[in-house]
Amino acid sequence: MAPPSGTRNQAAQSQARVAEPPPPVAASPLDTVRPPVFRTDGQGNLIIDPQTRSDVERVHALYAHDGPKKLEAFSAELPDTTRRQLKDLYQQWTQYAQAVMQAFPAEPSADSLEEARRQLAELKQMRQQYFGPERAKLMFGEEENVSEELLSRIEANKAPKMSFDDKVKQAQDELAQGQGTAKSSRP
Repeated sequence: MAPPSGTRNQAAQSQARVAEPPPPVAASPLDTVRPPVFRTDGQGNLIIDPQTRSDVERVHALYAHDGPKKLEAFSAELPDTTRRQLKDLYQQWTQYAQAVMQAFPAEPSADSLEEARRQLAELKQMRQQYFGPERAKLMFGEEENVSEELLSRIEANKAPKMSFDDKVKQAQDELAQGQGTAKSSRP
C-alpha cells in the first residue's frame, strides 16, 4: 500500500533540501564585505558624513590598486554630479591618506598629554587642508569630539603615580562606559 500523497510530497521536499548544493564559496574575502552606499541629497549632491568617509576609506583601503574603478562600479546608479563629487572626494582622500602616512608613524603614539594634543591638532589641520573646514567637520567632527573628550579626561586625572598609558586606558574605559550608558538609555 502506498503512503498518502501528502506524506510523499513531504518526503520529496525533505530529499530536495538535502540534495541542494552548498552555497558558492566567495572567491575573495572582499566578496563578503558590505558594499559602500553613497547617497545624494535632494539637489543631487553627494551627502558628506561619517558614513561617507568610512565608505571612501574602505574603498581606498580594500581596493588599493583599482579603487577608482571600484568606486565607479559602486556609484554607477548615482547622478553624474554625485559621481564627480565622489571621485573628487576619493582623490582628496588618497592625497590625505598619503600625507597622514608621511606625517605620523605607522602606529602613532604619544607619551604625554601635550604630544597627544599636538598630534590631534596637526591631524585636524591636515583634514581641513585636504577637505576644507566644513567637509572636515562633517566627516570627522564626531571622532574629533570623542578625541577631545578623551584628552580632557586624561588631563582631569590627577593621580600622581599613574603612568600616562594607564591614564589613557582609564579615560578610554570611562568614555566607553559613558557612551554605553547614553546609548542604552535612548529609545
